[in-house]
Amino acid sequence: MRRFIVLVAGLMVAVSVTALALGAGGQRDIPKLGDILTGNDLGFRVEKVGSNRVVGRFVVRVNGEWTDAEPPSLPPVMPAKP
Repeated sequence: MRRFIVLVAGLMVAVSVTALALGAGGQRDIPKLGDILTGNDLGFRVEKVGSNRVVGRFVVRVNGEWTDAEPPSLPPVMPAKP
């Protein structure tokens, strides 16, 4: 009987430790308006936070300051003459 109690207690401790470890990994910080989620030179500036989405724009670091990224300006495509 004592062996059974020790086994059940050990199992309860193992389950508790596993639940704590998995629960701690699921917590994330919610970004605030104006935050920049960043890599080295490319980032994402948060403009709006919804229930399950974040809206913003891409930014790049130029001379140490974050500026809005703009799409490249390409020349207009001219159709070929038949």
